Amino acid sequence: MTLPQSPPATIDLVRAAQAGDAVAWGIIHERYALLVRVVVHGRIPDKMRARFDTDDVLQSGFLRAFEQIGRYEDQGEDAFRRWLTTLISHRLTDKVRYHLRERRDSGRDEAELESTDLRRAPDGADSPGAIVAAAERIARILAALHKLDAADQELMSMRLFDKLTWADIAERLAIGETTARRRFYETFERLVDKVT
Repeated sequence: MTLPQSPPATIDLVRAAQAGDAVAWGIIHERYALLVRVVVHGRIPDKMRARFDTDDVLQSGFLRAFEQIGRYEDQGEDAFRRWLTTLISHRLTDKVRYHLRERRDSGRDEAELESTDLRRAPDGADSPGAIVAAAERIARILAALHKLDAADQELMSMRLFDKLTWADIAERLAIGETTARRRFYETFERLVDKVT
């Protein structure tokens, strides 16, 4: 009997990506995309959402990370996550400044540029620290999700991330709605046990 292999450590993937391994970079991207999405989405000012969205920032941010991966130096556990989220957060800041400058140049109010501080949370929003803490909780949940079998991962993804209805999930999985709900909540309870 062959035991399942544990996922490669992030630093091993980073070293492989630094050596030009595109597969390693793909795994890094897959591993961190949702975490970074949560961080970025929470920091896009409401006034900017019509001009660009989270995917715009992620695409340019991951491209920049790919270009800069050779400069990354390991500084211990969670260092890569911090490096990546900081780098992509800087891309967000650049995009916001660009769009504010574009608005100012087209005759809009310059004071908006001065009043926009990405280090502060907009009124009614969580602080950046709270957003990062929430993102770290999500990272733990994602790590637990990756340990589920493929069928349970698909079910959880459809409900939590794709926001599909129970009817749509049941149809896609060719099971009854009651079965879909039961499987989801049983799997969810196992996840909660692993991350609390």
